[in-house]
Amino acid sequence: MSNLEHLGGASPFDAIKRVDERGEFWSARDLQPLEGYTNWRQFMEVVEKAKAAAQAVGAAVHDHFEDALKITRNARGHKRPVDDHRLTRYACYLVAMNGDPRKPEVAAAQTYFAVRTHEAEVRSALDAAAKLTVETPPSPELFEPLTFPWADAVVLMRQRFGVRIAVVELTRVLRQGGVLRQDGKPRVEYQSLFWLTAKSTYEVFGHAIEPLYRLYESTKIRLDMAAQRALPLDPPGWPELPLGGES
Repeated sequence: MSNLEHLGGASPFDAIKRVDERGEFWSARDLQPLEGYTNWRQFMEVVEKAKAAAQAVGAAVHDHFEDALKITRNARGHKRPVDDHRLTRYACYLVAMNGDPRKPEVAAAQTYFAVRTHEAEVRSALDAAAKLTVETPPSPELFEPLTFPWADAVVLMRQRFGVRIAVVELTRVLRQGGVLRQDGKPRVEYQSLFWLTAKSTYEVFGHAIEPLYRLYESTKIRLDMAAQRALPLDPPGWPELPLGGES
């Protein structure tokens, strides 16, 4: 049976996923054959490229790529430890994006981890916005909640996260990521991040500045990685965004 085939409708990458008190992770040793590599050293070259990509975008490499040991059995059945890596979902995504694009197994891994990583970013941002809305309801003395026009929201993002970003860049990326429609209005799934003013324009809630930036950041990483690998933005099987919503 091919490594690309699904067992009982489940992805083989789901089958090797592990969960501990720190969350979900994958063993590099388990991931290696599913990406079509028979040689551990060759696969480690791909992992090193993925680490470099993570470092280039400012990610904490050790948080995503952690040295580990795995106990295996040799031909005589004796146990022995071998080098391994504990990989987060994001690390697996970068490994797939830096793999040999000629391998169908790598293409399958790119699709799986790109979809799962983006879905998780979307859920996290929306959950954070919903939580902040409940925890900090608008004061009854105020007629309108604290909101910011797009230009002011971008200034706040620059100050908080130390990034160079312009309104045009932010809206372009959010359109491509499915947060905004082509007319600039938020999709139904993301309207909790925005306030519709009396002038029929949308402003960003004060508590939504960080979740919106995280959506921008995750989408931009996906766009940049796709451009570097000369791959289409949405590989086969990419879910339509917003998830379950209507534009």
